[in-house]
Amino acid sequence: MIREAITFHLEDMAENGEPAPLPQMSVGEAMAYHIESLSQAGEDVPDLETTFGTVEVELTTVGSPAMYA
Repeated sequence: MIREAITFHLEDMAENGEPAPLPQMSVGEAMAYHIESLSQAGEDVPDLETTFGTVEVELTTVGSPAMYA
């Protein structure tokens, strides 16, 4: 299900002329960022027992290959 959601989101971006975003941080950095944000906002930080996996999507539906660089 996540593959379809990511594909849908990226296809929508391409249809609107937006380039696919490049990764800005690793998964670990993203988790640390969000945990810190919750802490600074005074929110409870949930116990995180998370499984990570790689999802590959093919971006060929809309736009030129340069849009996905």
